[in-house]
Amino acid sequence: MAETRCSAPVFGVSAITIDESADTANLAQQIAMKEAHDTAFTQMLDRLLLSPLPAAEALVPEDFAELVHIRTETSLPGRYIAEIDICFSPQEVRRFFTSQQAVWAEVRTPPILVLPIYETPAGIRAWRDDVSWIAGWRDIATTHQGLVQFTSLPRTLVNERQLRAESLASAAPDILAKAIDIAGAVQVLVLHATQSFQEDREQFIVRATLYNEEGQAIASLDDFVVSGVTGQTKAQLDAVKSDIISEFEMSWKEANQRTGTDDNTLIVEMPYDDLATWLQRRTALQSMPIIASFKVLTQTNRSAILAIEMAGSIESLRYSLSSLNLRLENNDDAYSIIGQEE
Repeated sequence: MAETRCSAPVFGVSAITIDESADTANLAQQIAMKEAHDTAFTQMLDRLLLSPLPAAEALVPEDFAELVHIRTETSLPGRYIAEIDICFSPQEVRRFFTSQQAVWAEVRTPPILVLPIYETPAGIRAWRDDVSWIAGWRDIATTHQGLVQFTSLPRTLVNERQLRAESLASAAPDILAKAIDIAGAVQVLVLHATQSFQEDREQFIVRATLYNEEGQAIASLDDFVVSGVTGQTKAQLDAVKSDIISEFEMSWKEANQRTGTDDNTLIVEMPYDDLATWLQRRTALQSMPIIASFKVLTQTNRSAILAIEMAGSIESLRYSLSSLNLRLENNDDAYSIIGQEE
């Protein structure tokens, strides 16, 4: 994503499309840029905050901007068209949050695979792009810019044969684990919409269940029930998609919330066998969004004691480390980061 141009990607918004007309191209550009900043700032606040801040309405988003990248632009007489990315300053945004005693989160989930299932009396579908329930979730996987990161599997002959719709619908642990591995994800969200009919009315029961990398269920939402005249339930199913995303976003934010007064420092020992391993693990820590920063307190030729400033929860740190073949151990409140096989 282009927002990775930002020093802290969660404080950026990518691919903002603007198209404005005015008396002159220059005036159209000014209006378009202001609207783009307003749109991006609102989206960034919605992403991070657990609840809205009325004081944000009086802010000037341009004052928080750190970088504006123009992907494409076209300037015509009286019209300006462009696609841009905007990065906001993490320090300034956090300072504002702290001044308002806000509660926010700023760490993204590891990749979560979405597997939409569409079951009707005629059969079970998992790969049909002409089914709006399936196509809609595939689109979400590529366009969603929240803290929850979704990914999807491409529709290929190999994937369809390895991961048959019936096996995915039954939530067979080995099949779900295989899907997660193929996608390079750490969890899978199975979104099962089951259709039935009663006279001229159509009904869907939607079940959203989250599974870990071993294919075991770890969380689920209450079933969503959609009912209406046959053929007119698409808008309701689209609303269900939004509700599911909102619930997972809020759950993640609550688990990783922070305030301006939090002490998010974690003291960790990181042993290693040689200098190459130390450099490799140090680089890994620097690449993790869950870690805002860290400094070395003491170091020997076999281990280092680190003070890590966290941007989220310890559980999120565990997930992030596991994707790098590392793990966090806790013995009597003393933390250490070691390799998975150690």
